[in-house]
Amino acid sequence: MIMKKVLFFAIMMMAVATAKAQFAPGTFSIQPKIGFTISWLSNAPKLPYGYEGKYSLDKTAAGGIIIGADAEYMVNDIFAVEAGINYSMQGSQWEDETWHEGDWRYDINDTKIELGYVNIPVTAKVYVWRGLAVKAGVQMGLLTNAKFKSKLHKRMEGTSTVTTTSTSEKIRSDCEKMDLSIPIGVSYEFSNHIVVDARYNWGLTKINKEKDFGDKNMKNSVFLITCGYKFKL
Repeated sequence: MIMKKVLFFAIMMMAVATAKAQFAPGTFSIQPKIGFTISWLSNAPKLPYGYEGKYSLDKTAAGGIIIGADAEYMVNDIFAVEAGINYSMQGSQWEDETWHEGDWRYDINDTKIELGYVNIPVTAKVYVWRGLAVKAGVQMGLLTNAKFKSKLHKRMEGTSTVTTTSTSEKIRSDCEKMDLSIPIGVSYEFSNHIVVDARYNWGLTKINKEKDFGDKNMKNSVFLITCGYKFKL
């Protein structure tokens, strides 16, 4: 008897999960959402450190938060147009490192470029299977803030006293104010209209002005995952 009840419950859950999730053609909807970003800057240079800069820090990805909302119009049963606005924390980070010079130990960490963007993505969305959709489009971003940060800790071996030097420099004037990228992604809308969205934003335009950050043309590369709730207007 218990097994029959468990089986019946599992079948009912599957029926709910596989039911058509998206709204009917001609429907406008809004989806507030929040999530996280993993970003890096392509062509970001290695950063010199140590005595006379004889070493270099390798870049790595940085984490951030994204919050915003999307508006969707269902053209027909499988095709929709989606536009949104969000605030996204992006940038790049460099690996932590430790080195010695004589009796001194040095630790450098939290070295990063922090970028904040107000982004406006517009995508075409195709539902390929029930609530599962693929999307692609174009995104315009407006740079709101930019900082370079780093911390250097200096300690003599055998002692516990540490001297910390923190760097926090505003670099917005060294960066381009507009950013253009191509968002490509996939989303799944459950029958209760909770939506999980994963995207990759491929940056097309450089973020640094001429001759700043060396001669590299750094571009945004951002992977993001969001969760939101969609409701009819």
